[in-house]
Formats: sequence, structure tokens, C-alpha cells
Amino acid sequence: MQLRRYLGDVFRKLADHKESQIWGHLMSDHVRTMISIPPKYASSQAVGFTKGKSAVRLARVYGENRRNFVGQSFWARGNSVSTVGRDEGLFGAGTRRTSAWSR
Repeated sequence: MQLRRYLGDVFRKLADHKESQIWGHLMSDHVRTMISIPPKYASSQAVGFTKGKSAVRLARVYGENRRNFVGQSFWARGNSVSTVGRDEGLFGAGTRRTSAWSR
């Protein structure tokens, strides 16, 4: 439960940095998120920033090796993108409804 709260705070702070809103649900083996990104940022830029910075923060706080993160991976490759709410009904409503750390 402590990790879940920590991850929620990390995701919210990173989303604020990119002027975005984030909703999500943390499960035992994966994280499901929905990010609303302003048009001035590319979706790959915002998602890559969030994945990269959150992985580094987790490695620093919970990792065994505090200095060198080479060879470690936290996130799986890939993401799904939808523009202007096209598929929001399919994905967004369920994510918002079951969100463990939404705003």
C-alpha cells in the first residue's frame, strides 16, 4: 500500500510538470493510466517523460543499487494513444471509475 501511494504522488507530480491530468489504477502486476495531454506536447514526449522519470524515482527509493541503474527496466515497451476523446468511452470511463489515485 505504501508503494501505491508513493506511485500516485509521483505520477501526479510528473503530470503537473507537463501540464497534464492523470488517472490510473495500480494493480499487483501492472499499472493502468489515462493521461490528458495538452496539444503543445507530443503524446510520446509526455508518456516517455512520465515512464522514464517514474522509473528513476522508484529505483532510487526502492531499488537495491542506489547509484547505477544500467540494465534495469521497470516499464514494458509501448503505449496506446487516442486523440480528442475518440475511445475515451471504452478506456477512460473504466479507468476513472476504478482509479486508486485520481484527482
